[in-house]
Amino acid sequence: MVINYYGLSYFKIETKNAILALNPFSKDEELKIEKVPKFKADICLISKDDKRFNNFKVLEGNPLILKEPGEYEIKDIFIKGITDFRLDSLNTIFEIKAEGITLLNLGVLKNPKLTDEILSKISELDVLIISIGKETLDSKEAVSIINSLEPKIIIPISLSSGLKEKTEELSNFIKEISLKVETLDRLSIKKNDLSIDEQKIVILNH
Repeated sequence: MVINYYGLSYFKIETKNAILALNPFSKDEELKIEKVPKFKADICLISKDDKRFNNFKVLEGNPLILKEPGEYEIKDIFIKGITDFRLDSLNTIFEIKAEGITLLNLGVLKNPKLTDEILSKISELDVLIISIGKETLDSKEAVSIINSLEPKIIIPISLSSGLKEKTEELSNFIKEISLKVETLDRLSIKKNDLSIDEQKIVILNH
């Protein structure tokens, strides 16, 4: 599995059998987004109905668009959409299983604690994508949720528009969690690469 990050909550996840897009964004003057990366995708997952996360029209090919909760099997990829009722709108958490790896994208999670019902639907995790910042979770809330899920690899992201603000949010989180940190252009992982006893933070450049 290869994971590329394009900013905000926009990811490209490549497996042997398919390419997934997560939350592709639109051009936005306020956020200083002048260009939107394009690629051919088989599946597109959208966590929130907002122009910063639902621009599936930018994708090449004819991807299957998944926005709703439910369970899906496509090209040997198992996807589970889990409802998370935000304080202001609906957010869908997506669990992805492929090549023996389980990845969870919390989307635009705002609730500081996952309910027992949501936790019961989540499998043992290898990779967690978690948003940190004023629109989502603060550092302490993020660490609390990570402790409840116990992923091996944590990919923190920020939805803030300013570079200074993003840097501060991620720096505060790293100080709070006190784990080994790697900074990569892309994350390439195999099941055998994952250590049972080690947790680490991966910061993906975009």
